[in-house]
Amino acid sequence: MPDKRIVFINPDTNILNVVSPVYQSIEQGFYADEEELLDTCVERNVPAGVAYRIIEANEIPTHRLFRNAWSDDGNDVVVDMAEARGIHMDDIRIDRDKALLELDITFMRAVEDGDTDEQDAASTAKQALRDIPETFDLSSASTPEQLTVLWPEDLDRSDN
Repeated sequence: MPDKRIVFINPDTNILNVVSPVYQSIEQGFYADEEELLDTCVERNVPAGVAYRIIEANEIPTHRLFRNAWSDDGNDVVVDMAEARGIHMDDIRIDRDKALLELDITFMRAVEDGDTDEQDAASTAKQALRDIPETFDLSSASTPEQLTVLWPEDLDRSDN
């Protein structure tokens, strides 16, 4: 059985939407054939006047972490790597911000204890964390798979 998808750019979000028709509904008698199923999916899901394409399922990128960076160039659904890098840096910032909060506690305890060496160490570590967006280079990644493995060495990684 064919496995097609309907793709279109959502005019409200400017994000590529992918509609996956439920092919079993043909077997269950809800639709006479694939054409009726696809027509109904378009009618129900694609806003009026918005351009769409029907493509084979295998034309959709397999890497889904940067799903909001997908775009349709008219021939292929591709990952906009500039957008993916921005998404990845946002994930890094989330973990960086958690680490900054932990260092704030360390710094305040050092202030309470009068430990200036610990205050200096926490301040230095906090500045290094603040500098990550400007100093950590993601430009070497040319695929989503390469991008996902890039992470600042001194920053713990959580599941965002």
